[in-house]
Amino acid sequence: ATAYQDAHPTHKVILVLAGDGGFGSCGPDIDEISDWAASALDYNGVRTYVVSVQSASHYPPENLQMIATKGGTEIVYDATDISDFQAKIEEIRAAALGCDFEIPPVPSGKGLIPGEVNFTYTPGGSDVPITLPRADDLADCGDQPGWYFDNNADPTKIIVCPASCATIQNDTEAEVAVAFGCASVAN
Repeated sequence: ATAYQDAHPTHKVILVLAGDGGFGSCGPDIDEISDWAASALDYNGVRTYVVSVQSASHYPPENLQMIATKGGTEIVYDATDISDFQAKIEEIRAAALGCDFEIPPVPSGKGLIPGEVNFTYTPGGSDVPITLPRADDLADCGDQPGWYFDNNADPTKIIVCPASCATIQNDTEAEVAVAFGCASVAN
């Protein structure tokens, strides 16, 4: 996962571990596995999500919790009934997507001009992007769609306002894009 994140720096890479918590009898022990999760998080931000599967009740719950905690996610998703597994993966997808996006590299030869950045969302099943308006900050979002920079003076991320975030997270086929060079659409 860390190698893939290195090769695709504009993507958000996560790891999902499904297990019962019984580690060590045939390979690495729980401490080593949880240290791998911590190392991935520390190295380049790859988070490890943990799903507890059917026989997890036979092992200490602390085993899976240790991996989730060191992997930066804290929650162990319970799918001890196999019919719950897909639902838990969808919960992880929504949690992992988040609503903050690294600003991609500006076209060569140009510097980032914060007032000339636009963020678009294309709903799944559509080929027509919707330009979201730029807010000054979270408070400026109110309950309206939009986005804002993590830092208006020296931005590194675009953060989607809560109203737009919910829409994007609920659309599993959504596409987002950043455009440079035209005046930002303001809210």
